[in-house]
Amino acid sequence: MDTGLTTISEAAIEKHRATAQSFITRIVVLEDPARESGTALAGTNRRFVSTVSVGSVRRTREVELSKTVAAVHPDDQLLTIPQHTLLFRARRGLAIALAISDVFAEGSDLESLQAKNARAPLEGDEAATFKKLLSASAYISAFSLASYLFQLIDSDGEAPNDIAEPDFLFDTQQDAVKSIIAGLDKAIAGSKDDADLMTRARAFARVAIDGLLARKGRFDGIGPFENAHIRIDVDDFTLDGVDV
Repeated sequence: MDTGLTTISEAAIEKHRATAQSFITRIVVLEDPARESGTALAGTNRRFVSTVSVGSVRRTREVELSKTVAAVHPDDQLLTIPQHTLLFRARRGLAIALAISDVFAEGSDLESLQAKNARAPLEGDEAATFKKLLSASAYISAFSLASYLFQLIDSDGEAPNDIAEPDFLFDTQQDAVKSIIAGLDKAIAGSKDDADLMTRARAFARVAIDGLLARKGRFDGIGPFENAHIRIDVDDFTLDGVDV
């Protein structure tokens, strides 16, 4: 990626809008049921989740973020301004995150390796490099979405202490952002009003960023992204690598 200021065109973002819309409407994710037993850590907005594997089998979960947001006011068919804002920011953030991952692919060997892998399965060093860059791109997508939500969601409320990290998945860019949306859905489920909805959403974004920063060392392919400076003027959104 270019280490100077990178601007992303609206056309590059717009091409991901349909995918982003489908992701806030309904997705199916694979999650580890063992994570459900996490308990809140006193004085924090995070939950303790054991890192010891218990051999649990991941299970599928349907996530319908739009319905979860609408459920805050079940007696009203129209969304309030905060409800609409959260869904719009989630959709916009998804499209931007996927566009940023495209920029990373174009600026690294990932784009050419993807094309080559589509023709015939890669082997040896090329396969290893492809896997490394693909997981790095997934990490970048997740970090971009979490950062966008944190910067663009307004909330003055005190962060609750029952917000859990998302069950991150870094197989592909889409898997990564889906895991963020699934985590957001859990974080806001049962919000008692609009203020609670926005407070929980922003707190989740912060927890997701912290979780991603803690995992950064696993992704040695993200190097160029750490020095990237990305600006989306329309949203007043700036991303300086993995600085928050």
